[in-house]
Amino acid sequence: MSTWTVKLLGEFQIKDSTNVTKSLTTPEAIRLLAYLLYFHQKTHPCVKLAEILWPDVSLEERRQRLQIALNALSQEFFTAKEPVIICQGNKLKLNIRHFDVDILNVKTLIQQANHCSTPQQKLIYLQQVIQQDYGIFLSRFEDNWILSERQHLHTLYLAVLHQLVKVCLQLRKLSAATAYAHLAVSTEPYSERTHLDLIKVYVARGYYASAKQQYEELKHIFNQELKRPVSKFSTDLVQKIGLYQTTAMVTH
Repeated sequence: MSTWTVKLLGEFQIKDSTNVTKSLTTPEAIRLLAYLLYFHQKTHPCVKLAEILWPDVSLEERRQRLQIALNALSQEFFTAKEPVIICQGNKLKLNIRHFDVDILNVKTLIQQANHCSTPQQKLIYLQQVIQQDYGIFLSRFEDNWILSERQHLHTLYLAVLHQLVKVCLQLRKLSAATAYAHLAVSTEPYSERTHLDLIKVYVARGYYASAKQQYEELKHIFNQELKRPVSKFSTDLVQKIGLYQTTAMVTH
């Protein structure tokens, strides 16, 4: 069976079974293939599919673009011994068995991590997620559905980093916890959770001055850039871990 490897994280890329990079002839073909890959579990009505992919053109032009995309993909996948894109009346579905897709692999690793019974096993799967080439989802496209999923995947990535920090703290892998916490803050500096994770790591390592400095940075970002105070949850957490009392004691 012919297999294609597809990269949706970062710039779109597709390679055949001999590892040769292929060039799809039209942006329409890329849009269609990316959507069918990402939502491969579903069967898609053609009318709805065309509306999602090309919302700003007429119904007739949507039909034309969908046909152009289908023709291009048919030419690309003609070597397969079974249909790659399955047409069922006025509906389309992708035969995912022909493809190895980076973001689908990421989601599988996350599911495996969520079902682990020990932190050691969970750490292995989560680290494999971070080791992926986790670029911006379909970076050259700005379609509405892509922007929506891009935000979702960004949130998913941050959740993985949060879990990595938590597991590394459990296992007392403090250097790794520090690295993941710093990566999370640099990835999303406007999230309280990323700063709080780094604060927890600093406290776990006994770096109370650094923890206090990180909290002050969090307050500065919220007060000066977001024009709002940090949440009560953050202030309560800082008080709970005794950050200021401990810092004052060390300084004194």
